[in-house]
Amino acid sequence: MHVSLSPSQFAQLTMLLLARRTASVIAAEEDEPSALRKALLVLMALTQDGQSPAAKDFARYLVTEFAPLIGHLNHGDHPLWDRDTVGVRKNQFGEIVLAIKRPVIDALLAGFGDADPDEQQALIELVADDAEEAYTAAWAMSERRYVGLFDLMGFSDVVERAGNDHAPTRELLLVLHAAARNAERMMATGDVAEQQLGLAKHASGQLRILQFSDSILVLTKDASASSSLLVQLAGQAMFLAALHHGVILRGAIACGLMTADFDHSVFFGQPLIDAHRLEARQAWYGIALHPTANVAEGEQQELGDDDIPVSMPYPVPMKKQTEQEELCVINWPVFAASLGDLETLLRPFNGTGSTEAAKLAAYHKHTLAFATKSWNIYRG
Repeated sequence: MHVSLSPSQFAQLTMLLLARRTASVIAAEEDEPSALRKALLVLMALTQDGQSPAAKDFARYLVTEFAPLIGHLNHGDHPLWDRDTVGVRKNQFGEIVLAIKRPVIDALLAGFGDADPDEQQALIELVADDAEEAYTAAWAMSERRYVGLFDLMGFSDVVERAGNDHAPTRELLLVLHAAARNAERMMATGDVAEQQLGLAKHASGQLRILQFSDSILVLTKDASASSSLLVQLAGQAMFLAALHHGVILRGAIACGLMTADFDHSVFFGQPLIDAHRLEARQAWYGIALHPTANVAEGEQQELGDDDIPVSMPYPVPMKKQTEQEELCVINWPVFAASLGDLETLLRPFNGTGSTEAAKLAAYHKHTLAFATKSWNIYRG
């Protein structure tokens, strides 16, 4: 092999070889139902990482309740070609997954080792831009970058209610991380004057996410225009994911010189201070941009009739000020199905039954006012 592979790249190469091998087997399969079963199981195995909750539930149904499939699973295993090679298992989170048995992995890699060197190199190049390579590529320790700080409101209550059962809370946090990662797969193409968003095959390597109890810290690799868009998309995605899972965020995004020493878990800089102070001052649920994070004047563009901005100017209510502060804020309400859906999603946060009912009722009122305005402007 001409290049070394990271563990994630190695796994991707194995999955690529599995897909190609299975494609040749099912093409020669004379029994069409058997070919379809093999194709379905391999497709599920290839796509199970990063599945949405709905996809996980459906996959679990297929391998535990769908009779045309489970009738051919021999005690949890299913023959793909020469032997039982796909097994129904539970992972460390208790989720149903399809595990590829070691003998078939060994056979795939042996076949790869016997392949023509040019073919080997071509396959390696397909996985050489893997996300892990991007993530392990050296970030400058001290660099101008965007910093997003997001507070999970009421997180202490969530943890206390769960007691010793930490699995649901961990699952919630993983959902938020996955939402940010999905946002990272959005890539900007075209010049500044005419940028469009497309879906990248892999994450960009420009984003890092860290969790500290009820705080989520999001860092970008640099202070480029694409990083500005990326951190806003990540904030938007996490806010919506949290809202749909019964929790809510408040956050802020700033930009400036930030030191991020991942090896020693040391993080400090003015943008972190700015984001923390701005997050704490807001009297609502939402995400505001510190003035340091505003897009430069030369990078702004006029919106067309069908364009919806990721962020928009809005008078943000503050805790210790009688006047609101005009800031850019993340435009999260536009992705709700309807204005009624927004009201339903926000209703649990109206403060009813809380010991801080008056404060939380005000937060709810301010948030609903923004959601209604955003919806009416861009979706109404």
